[in-house]
Amino acid sequence: MKKLVKSILVIIVLCWLPFTSASTIVILNPEQAVFATEKAKQLGQELAASMKPQTNRYDNMGLQLQSLKQQFQQDQALLSDTELTIRRQQINDLERDYQQLGQHLLKVKVQQEQKFLVGMKPVLDKVLLKLIEKHKISLILNPSATVFALPQIDITAEVVELLNQEPLAEDGKAG
Repeated sequence: MKKLVKSILVIIVLCWLPFTSASTIVILNPEQAVFATEKAKQLGQELAASMKPQTNRYDNMGLQLQSLKQQFQQDQALLSDTELTIRRQQINDLERDYQQLGQHLLKVKVQQEQKFLVGMKPVLDKVLLKLIEKHKISLILNPSATVFALPQIDITAEVVELLNQEPLAEDGKAG
């Protein structure tokens, strides 16, 4: 059934293409393009470096938590009710702190990525305007909004190349 649907879609697209020769339709995954740039890779490295102490602390907390849980499992039968309660509380406290730190690290990462996306928006717009003029593009679709598209009409890689050539000013505007 899926093959039949895909075959029908291919036939429809192939039959429809001659009627759309006056306009060019392309596929672009803008987030993928922006995060595949050298600027994004540099941001990732800078973010990892600046968050290294917190990341190390998070990793160490995870190891400590795992060790506490294993020790608790081994010693559980030997501990008094009071000691069991104390150990459970230690594990719960460490789990809570571990989760909070993980959420904090994720929040910082998401905020930095969002800030980067906002800064790259004018650069992406400039690149898209160049491509629209160059290829006479009349419609750009996100791959998530398409059922089928020929790989040849995906301009994401070309956008990445052009984004890498564009400077990003300190104020987030294209240079």
